[in-house]
Amino acid sequence: MQVNNSEHNLPPEDTQQLIAAIRQSVDSIAITNLDGVIQFANPAWAKLHGYDSADFTGQHLSVFHTEEQMKAGVLPLIERSRSTGAHHDEIGHVTRDGTPFLTWTTVTLLKDAAGNPTGFVSVARDITERKRAEDALRDQTTRDALTGALNHRAIVEELYNMPDEADVCHTIAMVDVDGLKATNDTYGHQVGDAVLVAVANGLARDDVLVGRYGGDEFVVLLRGADRDTAEQYRNEVLATLSSTTVQGENDAVRVPIYVSMGLATYPDEADTIKDALRLADSAMYTSRQEKSGSPSANGRRRLLGKERAARLVAEIVPLLTRAGTREEKLKQVAHHLSVGAGYDAVNFEVTGDVPEPPEWQSTFVRAPKDLVDAWMREQSQNSNDHPLGQILEQTRRPIFIDRVATDDRLTDKERELLAASGIQSGLVVPMIWQDGIVGMLSVGSNKETAFHSWDAQFLTAVASQVTAIVFMTTLVEELQSASDNIRQAHAETVMMLAAVAEANDNTTGRHLQRVRAITEALARDLGYSDEEANEMGLAAVLHDIGKIQVPNGAAQLREAFGARVGDHEAAHHLGRGVPSWPPGIRAS
Repeated sequence: MQVNNSEHNLPPEDTQQLIAAIRQSVDSIAITNLDGVIQFANPAWAKLHGYDSADFTGQHLSVFHTEEQMKAGVLPLIERSRSTGAHHDEIGHVTRDGTPFLTWTTVTLLKDAAGNPTGFVSVARDITERKRAEDALRDQTTRDALTGALNHRAIVEELYNMPDEADVCHTIAMVDVDGLKATNDTYGHQVGDAVLVAVANGLARDDVLVGRYGGDEFVVLLRGADRDTAEQYRNEVLATLSSTTVQGENDAVRVPIYVSMGLATYPDEADTIKDALRLADSAMYTSRQEKSGSPSANGRRRLLGKERAARLVAEIVPLLTRAGTREEKLKQVAHHLSVGAGYDAVNFEVTGDVPEPPEWQSTFVRAPKDLVDAWMREQSQNSNDHPLGQILEQTRRPIFIDRVATDDRLTDKERELLAASGIQSGLVVPMIWQDGIVGMLSVGSNKETAFHSWDAQFLTAVASQVTAIVFMTTLVEELQSASDNIRQAHAETVMMLAAVAEANDNTTGRHLQRVRAITEALARDLGYSDEEANEMGLAAVLHDIGKIQVPNGAAQLREAFGARVGDHEAAHHLGRGVPSWPPGIRAS
C-alpha cells in the first residue's frame, strides 16, 4: 500500500490543541469521515499497523482490514456507533506485511455545532497477546493436558449443545485404544502416553471435534456427517493408525497401535444424544469382540483372552518339569505355544552367563526340516553379536518386527530363511535371569503386522516362566551333583581311614571290612533302604578308628612284657585306653 505522506485536509484551527494531544497518546487513534476515509491518524496508529509515517489521509479503513474483518467487525461497529453515539468491540486488523492481530476498539460519532454527524473517532488498543493468554487459560480448562484433545467435560458439552437442525445428521464415534494396559505394563507409562497422543493425532481432522472421554477412550463428533461420511472417516483413521508406531526407550523398539471404533448417527439411528453415545459405545465393544474372535481385515491373528493366556502359561509348567533334555522340553513348549496361541513359528534361543549352561535352542515351525536346520545354524553363528540381542540388552523390552522382508535388524540370511518359511512378521521377547539377558523367545506369523501389545505381555510372562523353571532346574541339578560328589568324597574318606588301619594291621583292616559288610546286611534285613544301610556300614567302619596308631604300641608292650601279651590283645587294650599291667602280671 502506498501511504500519502503529505499534510493536508486537517481539521479546523480550533481543534489543533486536541490534535496535538492525540499525537502524543499511547492509544491508536484515527479520525474518519462518515464514509470511513481517514482524515487523521496518530503515530501510535501507524506503529500498530507496521508503518513509520502517521499520515494516512485519504486512505480507507478497508486498507487495514481484510474483507471478512470489514464485514464481520468494522462495518457493524460503525453502524452501531452511528445509531447509539459510541460503541466498542473486538476488531481484527492486518499489519503492513499482512500479519493479523486483534484490538479492543471504541468508535465514537463526531458531530458539528449544529449536531450534524461529521465523522468518527476510533480508539484501538492491541489485545492480541491478552487474547492468546485467555485462550491458553481456556484451553487448560477444556483441553486434556496429555493429548491436546477436549477433556471429558468439554466434549460432553459440545455433544449436548449441538444445534438440532432438521434434515442434518451428526455422527458420534467412540474409540478405544486396544491393549493400553498391556503397553503400560510391558513398555512403561511413558510409551503408553505416547500411544494416546498418537491416537489423538490420528483422529484429528479439520472438520471434527476429538475429546478424551476416559483413560483409554476417545469421543469424536462429526458434525453434519451421515453414516457414509462417518464410515469413510473411520476407514481413513484405521488405515493411518495401522501404519503408525510409537518408539520405545530405544529407537530400535517400535510399538504398534490398534483401536476399536464404533459409530452412531443422530437422529437417524438414535432419538437423543445420550442414546447415540450408548449406541456408539455398544458398536465399539462389538468391534473389539469381533477382532478377538476371528482374524481381522488386515489378517491379524485373533487375540488371546486373559483366561486362555493364563491357562497356557500354567500348562507350560508341567512340560518343563517332566523328564527329558532341555532341548526336548523347549520343543514341547514351542509346539504348545504354536497350537494354543496360534503362532506360526516359535523359537527359543538360550545361552546364559549366570549360571553357565551350554547353549540350547529349540524351534517349532510348520516348514521343511532343511529350512529349520538352516535357521538353527544361522542362529548359532550369530548368537554373540546379533542386532536383536544387542537391542534386547539395551532395552529389556519386546521387539516388534512388522515386516520381516524389510527389517534391517535381521541378517540377510535370516530374512531369506523366514521368507522361504512364509514368516512375514515377528515378535522377540527377552529371557531374563538374575538381571541378565540369557536368551530370547521369538514368535512369527504368516501375516504382516500380526502382533499386538497383548502378545508382548503374554510372551513376556511365558519367557519369565520358562527361564525361571529351566534355570532353577539347572541349579537343582548342579546342587544334586555337588551333593553326590560330597557324599562320594565322604565315603572315600572313611574307607581311606580304614585302608590306613589295614595298612598297619592286616587283622584290623580285614575286621573293618567284615564289620561293614555284616552291618549293611543286617540293616537291609531289618528293612532299611540301601542308602541307609550304606550309611550304617560306614558308621560301623569308624567304631574302632582309634586303632590306626595301635601297632606301634603293641610292639612296645611286647618289649615290656615279652610274649605273655599277644599283639591283638595289646592292641585291644591300648585302643580302649586300659592302663599298663605291672611287671610280672599276665593279662587274662
